[in-house]
Amino acid sequence: GALDALTTGDYNIAIGYNTGTLLATGGSNTLIGALAGNALTGGDGNVAIGKSAMSAADGTESNNVAIGFGTLAAMNNNASNYNTAVGYNAGTAVSTGLQNTIIGGLAGDALNTGGQNVALGYEALSTEDAGYLNTAIGHRALKVQDAGNAYNTALGSSAGVSVSTGIHNTLIGGLAGDALTTGSNNTIIGYNAAASAVDVSNEVTIGNSSVANVRIPADSTLKIGASGDLQLEHL
Repeated sequence: GALDALTTGDYNIAIGYNTGTLLATGGSNTLIGALAGNALTGGDGNVAIGKSAMSAADGTESNNVAIGFGTLAAMNNNASNYNTAVGYNAGTAVSTGLQNTIIGGLAGDALNTGGQNVALGYEALSTEDAGYLNTAIGHRALKVQDAGNAYNTALGSSAGVSVSTGIHNTLIGGLAGDALTTGSNNTIIGYNAAASAVDVSNEVTIGNSSVANVRIPADSTLKIGASGDLQLEHL
């Protein structure tokens, strides 16, 4: 039953079949749902709501938020993880990864050892398993990325949806860079803005193919190159 093994832990709440059943010394945990936190023994400050949420954590895993069926279900490393997962199977495969923020159905659902990622939206960053330091915000943003510590940032529905092994890309806008696959170090901004090729690198694209003018609403000088050798002055 719920909290059957509790000895010295304080301020715990457990509701559901075998919820927190092995918790003995942990404190300030909120566990709601069948089998939520059912293997946890000494963790502190966790919130696990939903069937099988945090169900593999069997030691002192602490400071996590898992809300939804199967969220953080594989996490098991006796550490202060600071993972947050909200949504059906969000972060369900995270085992030893730390400091991930994963919100959305199936968001970050393949992530295992990776950490410090932000995935927000249905199937955002849903293929990456071991990567760090990626930000995917939007429906299916960076959906197929599996590039490790890529430092990719995608913001917008399906932004960077096809990026597989490309790294250091910044993609902002709905469908921005949605065909890019292996290219790296690109900046692509605007709705449906596209790189010149799926594997191009070191390119900046602003706007889609319908954009006919680039306007800077002030007297200014545009300098191009590290030393500003090429200058375009407003007349």
